[in-house]
Amino acid sequence: MMMRAVDAIMECLKAEGVDVVFGYPGGANLPTYDALVDAGVKHVLVRHEQGGGHAAEGYAKATGRVGVLFATSGPGATNIVTPLTDAHMDSVPLVAFTGQVRTDLIGTDGFQEADTFGITMPIVKHSFLIRNPAEIPRVVHEAFHVARTGRPGPVLIDLPQDLSRTEIDYEPITDVRLPGYQPTTEGNQKQIRLAAKAIANARRPVLYVGGGVVNAGAAAELTELAVAMLSVSHCWGMAGARLGFLAGPSRLMRDCLRMKAAVTRLNTNLIAQQGALAALRGDGYLPQAQAIVRRNLAHLEQTLAGVDGVRLAVAPRRGLACALELSDEGPTAQELMVALFARRVAVYPGDGLGDERAATTVRLNLSGPRSSMEHLRAVLGEALDESAAGRWREPVAALLDGKGTARATALAERVRRGG
Repeated sequence: MMMRAVDAIMECLKAEGVDVVFGYPGGANLPTYDALVDAGVKHVLVRHEQGGGHAAEGYAKATGRVGVLFATSGPGATNIVTPLTDAHMDSVPLVAFTGQVRTDLIGTDGFQEADTFGITMPIVKHSFLIRNPAEIPRVVHEAFHVARTGRPGPVLIDLPQDLSRTEIDYEPITDVRLPGYQPTTEGNQKQIRLAAKAIANARRPVLYVGGGVVNAGAAAELTELAVAMLSVSHCWGMAGARLGFLAGPSRLMRDCLRMKAAVTRLNTNLIAQQGALAALRGDGYLPQAQAIVRRNLAHLEQTLAGVDGVRLAVAPRRGLACALELSDEGPTAQELMVALFARRVAVYPGDGLGDERAATTVRLNLSGPRSSMEHLRAVLGEALDESAAGRWREPVAALLDGKGTARATALAERVRRGG
């Protein structure tokens, strides 16, 4: 069927299930917009090409489909460098159509000419510069295939204005074959074993995960892993925080890692952590933090007054952490830690108090907001009852056995004995 190349592009977009595109018109891509008028595809007119690129990203993230962007040549194309880079870094499937000057003007420094192909090469999965209009339908379908498969990402199609108006014989493309493009879809078993060993040997492992969990549809598997590992905290990157990938009953979450203080909060040496923050925030920070600790300590003492089997063993002095000691007749510290982790209470092993007290002490950070102490008061009794009933006994013992150290093995035996 004979039709203009731009009309063939519209047919390809509809064949790929595209129902909305984002863009800004210009001289070099006006033929594309002419074809768009009665193509049955919704167009969202943006005020700047960069905004159109980010809008297409948002559409792709929200729908799981490939986002589509239109921009003109020269400054229009260079304006989408930032969203293309963002899509490349965040693994967002995107296909960008950019207009280009006529083929006879390419390389002559013509009006609004830019080497879009070369500029974007490092920030896309693949780029196409159309030289033969007959190849346009195949190129469009290949671009969508590359954008959505393997690790998703942006693909750019640079279309000279004169070729976009050319009449071509359009035949629908039903099969895309790219022998040289075989993306990896299975994990490397050796790397997986090394990662599993590192996690098993870690004293306080943390899962730091992001938007790739959403892209892979692996939220359920992540939740299963976190619950199976029990005492493992997991934090998320900004993409994971925006998209909320955690599903199911897991409550072991810590926070979103961004910069400085949020990352520092993960430091298990709480005294060093607060010293680092003091250096960042000025000398007035420590007195303020100590006032928060004194307030939270008073709240904690009130909480413990009504709870049997737990007492304040070490009050914070120079640092911002305290230790709770469990009675020998009650559950082990490891069981209580897991029960509290499952209720989103940040607790730490009492390792620094000596091996003989490792099974009976847990540490708390008292530098958090008042709401953290109120939450602890609400869930402590329930966590103690669950631990005393042996809910976590065997899983915790198995986790300790997996560490393979003499100290962990001894703790596992004590956990199995019930204290």
